[in-house]
Amino acid sequence: MKRWLVSVAFFAATSGSLLAQTTPFDMTPEKSGGAVPSAPSAPTPPMMPAAPTPAEVRPFLLSDKASPPAVQDNEKSRRYLLPFGNLSLSGEMDTRRWVTYLTAKEAAAADTVTIGYQNSILIAPESSRLSLEINGVPSGSTPIVFPDDAGSMAWKVPPGTLKPGANLFSLSATQTHRTDCTPESTYDLWTRLDPAKTYLSFNANVAGELTSVGDLAAIGLDAQRATTIDIVAPALDNPTRTDGLLRLAQALALRTHMPNEKITIRPDLPSSAPVGGLVVLFGTSAEIAGLLPGSTQDSGGGPVVSFTSGPPSFGKQKILAVTGPTPETLQQAIDTLAGSRGLPMATNTAANNGDGSMPDVRMVDQQTSLTFSQLGMRSQEFSGRRFRTTLRVAVPSDFYAQAYGQAEILLDAAYSPEVLPGSHIDIYVNGTIASTMPISTRGGGIFRHMPIKVPMRHFVPGINRIHLEAV
Repeated sequence: MKRWLVSVAFFAATSGSLLAQTTPFDMTPEKSGGAVPSAPSAPTPPMMPAAPTPAEVRPFLLSDKASPPAVQDNEKSRRYLLPFGNLSLSGEMDTRRWVTYLTAKEAAAADTVTIGYQNSILIAPESSRLSLEINGVPSGSTPIVFPDDAGSMAWKVPPGTLKPGANLFSLSATQTHRTDCTPESTYDLWTRLDPAKTYLSFNANVAGELTSVGDLAAIGLDAQRATTIDIVAPALDNPTRTDGLLRLAQALALRTHMPNEKITIRPDLPSSAPVGGLVVLFGTSAEIAGLLPGSTQDSGGGPVVSFTSGPPSFGKQKILAVTGPTPETLQQAIDTLAGSRGLPMATNTAANNGDGSMPDVRMVDQQTSLTFSQLGMRSQEFSGRRFRTTLRVAVPSDFYAQAYGQAEILLDAAYSPEVLPGSHIDIYVNGTIASTMPISTRGGGIFRHMPIKVPMRHFVPGINRIHLEAV
């Protein structure tokens, strides 16, 4: 097998060289094995980083139609986890990270994590594993065993792992081909997750119970990965409310920060509370009094942004009231909700990913240097045919890539004698190959701050994905 040890530093700026790096490492001796044929460049592959495999935790193995013990077909006792569609872990090593916000009740009642997936029939289950970390704690690891039909596995949540607010989930796959050992065969390896069968189970019916404005980020999503927000405005036909409704919808979208939001504006309450959703009552105190008599708080003449009990059909799920005694205080209530405190908005150093994935993207608006660790990558040892990792940076909306602008990667890496001439390291930017560094020396080697030029013409305004691949 080829043996790689990669530790890296990166770039960033609109022109010129850019980079610094941590102390290089020495390559430890490896056992020699059979020679591996040199491999041609492979087609553009999926874009996922790698991460270490967590410790063994015995899972429940579930059939396609089974439910884990903690879930009793009650949507209030589960929280869907995946904000992505068509999420696949591809190649020999792959990882996806994302953030899930929880209320204090949800964090305390979390019992089981269920992962639903189907994998390629070419994956060898005896040497392939799917592993989960929660907030850096190993929380489950099991063979990848569902090639014929979609299945599920469930792990108990280690006590004290989850917390109110943001929680980082990291799902990793190590995958081995049954019969083929070429770089091309790595594109046959995939594990595809099912968002409708991937969720966190609670030992009580607490999912979606929001009680304060600070809980809005924990709104959640439904089995179709959608977050539903119903804005109930009794004075919907009043043209003076139009601007306020638009500003309210924008403030809610920023507060909830979910990737697939469906916002509906209507004059009356829905018949029931939505799963993975929120009902917002918007209007002056007089306008909303007929919908929820006696439920609004005494504002003392000022704006109100608070949760209140809904009709019996809503159960424990509360309604967010945005109100005030006058149209002027109604606008102040919107301003309160849209205030900067607690909002996950972009700054001059980070850009929101918009899909819950981690880490946040670094914003680059001037010549600078960034280590790979600052961009979320760990040093990684790899034995296999093709190693691929993903980095992301953002540039401002007015970015224009001149032909002579360039970034520079300073690479620290080591490779064993089994890596033969003809192997290469490729850099892709937004799916387009931007640079190639061939491996031309036999007997192994070490790169210390090896410079790789990357033309900036491949970059676009907003988030850019840089893929480093060793073949």
